[in-house]
Amino acid sequence: MTTRHKHPFYFEALIVLALPVCCLADAKPAPAQCAKVFETKAQDSVALTWEEGSEARIEVASADGKEHRLKALLGDLGLKDAVGVSLPVSQFIKVSPQPAALTNAGLQISVTVERTTAVKPGVYSGSLILSEDAAGSNGCAVRVPVQLTVRGVVPLTDKLTVHAYRWLPFSSLWTCGECAVPLNGPLDLKTTALRNDVPLGGIQNKEGGAAAVFWTGGQSVSSEGISQLPVSLRGLDGAGQYEGQLKLDAAGNKAQGVSLSVDASDIVAWPILVIGASVWLGLRAQRYINVTRAVWLLREEEAALGDDFKESQRRFVEGTRATPSAGYSISEALKNERRALREKISGLQTNATLSLDTAGEPYQSMLAAFKKIREAIALWGDFTDELSSLRAALGTQADAGAPPPNYEGQTPALLQALASLLVGRSLTLADLTQTDADVRAAIAAAQLWHTLKDRLDKDSERFQALVGFSAQLTQDQQSRLTAAGQKLAAERVGLWDAGTAESLSGIASPGGDLDSAEQELRGLLSEVGGAHPAAASAALTTGDLITHGDIGLLSKSFAKGAESPAEPAGDAEREQFYARAMRRWDRRLTLLAFAVATLGGLNQYYLGKPFGTVKDYVALILIGLGTRVALEAAGAAFGWLFRAATPGQLPGHA
Repeated sequence: MTTRHKHPFYFEALIVLALPVCCLADAKPAPAQCAKVFETKAQDSVALTWEEGSEARIEVASADGKEHRLKALLGDLGLKDAVGVSLPVSQFIKVSPQPAALTNAGLQISVTVERTTAVKPGVYSGSLILSEDAAGSNGCAVRVPVQLTVRGVVPLTDKLTVHAYRWLPFSSLWTCGECAVPLNGPLDLKTTALRNDVPLGGIQNKEGGAAAVFWTGGQSVSSEGISQLPVSLRGLDGAGQYEGQLKLDAAGNKAQGVSLSVDASDIVAWPILVIGASVWLGLRAQRYINVTRAVWLLREEEAALGDDFKESQRRFVEGTRATPSAGYSISEALKNERRALREKISGLQTNATLSLDTAGEPYQSMLAAFKKIREAIALWGDFTDELSSLRAALGTQADAGAPPPNYEGQTPALLQALASLLVGRSLTLADLTQTDADVRAAIAAAQLWHTLKDRLDKDSERFQALVGFSAQLTQDQQSRLTAAGQKLAAERVGLWDAGTAESLSGIASPGGDLDSAEQELRGLLSEVGGAHPAAASAALTTGDLITHGDIGLLSKSFAKGAESPAEPAGDAEREQFYARAMRRWDRRLTLLAFAVATLGGLNQYYLGKPFGTVKDYVALILIGLGTRVALEAAGAAFGWLFRAATPGQLPGHA
């Protein structure tokens, strides 16, 4: 049996009596009720911005009309720097006065941002605690909400397009004067959380090229007064259109994105230079085709003149060997003429721009020199044949017949003069042409001289036949016979004295003394023919070998050989006019080609588009060359249609 079961009432009573004593030993006195000793006037919160000098004031009044000692304490706002490290707010925000005496007149508490540092943008909240600074005071503390706003970078737009330019093609020398993000307000460089060593974002093109976008560490203002955040592009691979996103922190820690488009191109000078160089290459190609190559062909043809002259010289040497005519020579003259021709050809290339002015005086002068030399070379080979013909005309008919009285032992003046042409000498090309014409005329003159001599001989036979029948002639017939004989004698003397072919023309002219004497003798023969047939028959057997018409043809042939062709009037003026017109339009065509190529190339490949790849430059080169070639091809086509040249002729030579 236990005690608990033996004394149950005593034990329970003891517990009841001990409870109050236990409770009294553990109990604490209740806190006294605080008294409202001060209050704020019409102010719910303190609003500050993260700027040096930003200030907020709080009006505090005594709630019980008594004077109190006031203490103000700013709680932790959770302030953090740009990388997220907490900052002690007391180092940056000051509360004054601290402490302060609160009287019936009230008190003004100032909360001021005294200095700033780089802080993560956002809105920071906390409390300003106002309490009584006195031992044993029971005044109630007042909490005033505090809000600190740290503004971030706020872009003015969410889309931005800028242009970057490269100074040197295929290099990394880029410049971007437009690379700046417009902002909604000025940037505080001291408080911003942006860093210039961390990229704001990146951009990329379709070809896989990429670049990073960095803040330069400063700010700028546009000409319109808009604040800007200057950025730089690092690692830009090449020309092209790049797209990307920039991330800028704004108030409230909300990410504000800016879609960035970058047109990366070479500076405009390079496409213009490439187009200009392409046009220049096209012009050089045109100059080669129309000038250089044409001049080379002329030089080739000039060089071929040497071989042509060798052949003509060979013929001349063979035809004049062992004769006085072998002394003829044009070698020195031809050498000088060819040297002058080469100088004229060189002058064409020097003075020409895009094409040879085939209508101009220099080209025509060159053509004339070419023609002169070619004709002289061809004539030189034939000249030996002419000399042979003259020797034959003078040699095979050396018998001049019976001379007139007092002319015994003398050579007819004309034949002696013509024989002097067979004696060679050095000739210029102009002398060769004239000498050849003289030789041709001499051949005709020698033939005419002998023809007239034969006529006089036959007329003399008629005269002698009629003299044999003078006894049967009437007085009138005898007088007519005597007069005819005198005319024949005079004409024979004239033939012997004639020194030029023109003198022979007078003797052979119809109606002259020789013709009159022949008519008279024929008339007498006709009259006496019936009575004396033998005399008429003997006289008629000496018929004319050459008629008056034949003599006229010989005379006309000689005169035609001595004539020079007449030049058409006004050609020089027309040539100068068209030459000036062609030069003027050549310049205009060149300028037009350059303008078309430049405008077309810039419009297609540069304006509003990124430019600077190898493909871009190749395209511009093709445009520059293609424009020039197209114009040249069109010109060549029209030239072929409207003024087709004869194959084998020099340009401009009709």
